[in-house]
Parts: sequence; C-alpha cells; structure tokens
Amino acid sequence: MLTTSSSVEDTHEHGMTSPWVEVRVLPRVDGKWEARAGYSNKALCVSYTLKEAVEIARVHAKKLRADLLIQKSDGQFYTEASYRQNDDLAYSAG
Repeated sequence: MLTTSSSVEDTHEHGMTSPWVEVRVLPRVDGKWEARAGYSNKALCVSYTLKEAVEIARVHAKKLRADLLIQKSDGQFYTEASYRQNDDLAYSAG
C-alpha cells in the first residue's frame, strides 16, 4: 500500500528557503521506505518497496529541479540523480 502527500515544503527548519531542494528516500524502522522533500519531516510517500519510493521521489525531484538522494544502510546518502537547472549555464542551440 502506498500513501502520498500532496504538499511539499522547501524550507529549512528555521524557515529559510533554499535555492536547491533535495528529495530524499529513507528507510523506515517498520521496513517501509519514505520520500521527503527538503528538510520537511512530512513524507511525500510511504512505500513497501525502495523501487516504488524512488519512482515517486524522482517525479517530485524533477518537478522541484532537485537532487534525488537515497540513504544507504550505513546511513550515508548518495546522489541517485540531479535535476537541477542552472540558468547561468543555459544556452540556446543553433
């Protein structure tokens, strides 16, 4: 069973906004996986499988132009993908 949340907060715990938001996939103590955006304590989704949580997190990361991070079993995060867009590097081909 999958549960999702429609609201996404991109503010730090002290109310400061960040130019880049991270979407994180985290293991839960109950064996499920959850995705969170930014520094929010509220889950975007809770899933039974890592694959499903990553798929949903990827959609949110693309929408937010964010990095997608996945937490490994040792507690460290690795970057699965980056959907950031730097306007300074944008160019028009041809």
